[in-house]
Amino acid sequence: MKTFILMWNPAFSSYTWDRFKKDQAEICKDDWCEGVGNWSVWEHEKVEEGDRFFMVKVGEGKTGIVMAGYFYSDCYDGEDWSGKGRKTYYADLLIQVQIDTELADIITTEELLREIPNFDWSGGHSGRLLDDASAEKLELLWLRYINKVRFNKKENAVFIRDINDVSGVLERYLSRTYGNTCKQCGYNYQKVFGEDCKEYVPYYLFLSEDDKEPLSENELFSRLRCICDNCLSVVLDSEN
Repeated sequence: MKTFILMWNPAFSSYTWDRFKKDQAEICKDDWCEGVGNWSVWEHEKVEEGDRFFMVKVGEGKTGIVMAGYFYSDCYDGEDWSGKGRKTYYADLLIQVQIDTELADIITTEELLREIPNFDWSGGHSGRLLDDASAEKLELLWLRYINKVRFNKKENAVFIRDINDVSGVLERYLSRTYGNTCKQCGYNYQKVFGEDCKEYVPYYLFLSEDDKEPLSENELFSRLRCICDNCLSVVLDSEN
């Protein structure tokens, strides 16, 4: 899984702030809205269906990450959104999180520049590939952010499709850092079938709708657990 950064400047984009606000109200109300639908991608030849994206609002006002999710198509060519007749490639977006900057805190441009300084977060081409190390840093930053912003109760402020979503990028970091041994039964594919085995035990994030406040750092990472498929249903039942 790769990570791409999409840029959005409402002052110049065909996707206006008013359209965003309308989509935000709809997606928060119905838990489903196609929203913007697709977005132009500069490094289109590198995109594969299932890759990760983060959208950064740039330009005037409060800037930073306003959307995250996954591409659910490869890139395809289409009519230039700017009307200039340029060759333009788009990918369809599956929105997992969307935030209204007027109603909620966001991960700001300044914070992104401080934490990941080797990338231009203030503008440039939309749909640029983020290197693997920076993508992992961003996912950890995002995990901590979701832990806090999910408690924002203002109407239409925050849409989160699945608070327990763990991206492949975050799994890559967790696998390398903590290994892939099931915390319940101790099963590990590589221990059984050898180091060449590509199978792994996936990670799950066990946040709860019953949580009353953001978790501490230790509590948050304790909710990220490596659980094999056989044990998952048992663990889910115990969590509920």
